[in-house]
Amino acid sequence: MKDDKGQDLDAETVVFDIETTGVAKHKDKIIEIGAVKLRDNEIVDRYSVFVNPEIPLPAEIINLTHITDDMLTDADVIENELKRFLEFCGDAVIVAHNAAFDTGFIKRFALEQNIEWKPTIVDTVEIAKSVLPDLKNYKLD
Repeated sequence: MKDDKGQDLDAETVVFDIETTGVAKHKDKIIEIGAVKLRDNEIVDRYSVFVNPEIPLPAEIINLTHITDDMLTDADVIENELKRFLEFCGDAVIVAHNAAFDTGFIKRFALEQNIEWKPTIVDTVEIAKSVLPDLKNYKLD
């Protein structure tokens, strides 16, 4: 766990994933946020939104994510969606696969908006590496 605050993983966690316009946390944009909130290992809430990046999507991202510019036209911008997403998360433990990527984007946009965000983070890649050390890769598939 990163930034461990001693929280109980059986209490409340938010498992989330994002899609982006690229892999550069310092310049690319979030185009989708999806999450489930778990309490006592039961799904108690869901969060799923497109985010308008205010730029055209690269062809390789459209091919990879199957998200198109048309799907994002009426979506809100990250300045608004981030606040709603962080409200959804509250003080929950944050769980993501390759968490440094997903949380890196969230932290960048939080910093740009002067929002402090320092949750306890669990990376399922790190768990997979310790439990299944002989795998050739640790991609979600």
